[in-house]
Amino acid sequence: GTYGAGEAVSHTYNQTGTYTVALTVTSPYGCGEDTASAQVEVYPPAVCEPVDILTYTAQVSGCIATLGAEVSGDPPFEYLWDFGLFGAYTEANPEVNFQTTGTYTGALWVWNCTGQYSDTMMLEVSVECAPPVHYYTIYLPLVLRNG
Repeated sequence: GTYGAGEAVSHTYNQTGTYTVALTVTSPYGCGEDTASAQVEVYPPAVCEPVDILTYTAQVSGCIATLGAEVSGDPPFEYLWDFGLFGAYTEANPEVNFQTTGTYTGALWVWNCTGQYSDTMMLEVSVECAPPVHYYTIYLPLVLRNG
């Protein structure tokens, strides 16, 4: 029902279905014209399923925790792990160095393929850092005995 002119044209269909598209090419010298047509199938827009954080994991080795999450929905996913002073990370499996023994709270946000849907989960990670190793030098008196 609409027309376009030029080497490239576009049209937006408001409903799904099968449409006939026709192309007419006219010679700029008035030598004639030719028409071709084809069927175009229009599908509904892709639906991106909402994301849901099912669980998170923390593999702890000393002060360092490698984090991960099991999520459902349509990838690709975008991640934001936030531990305040210990940083914000956008990787799926970040490595966080907490530097001191303790239990730390944070949050994980995950967005689905369109960024339209997100889910949030509060996190708690406990780490036990090895005590620092101190080396001491001890000086002992040297006693020399003759005989």
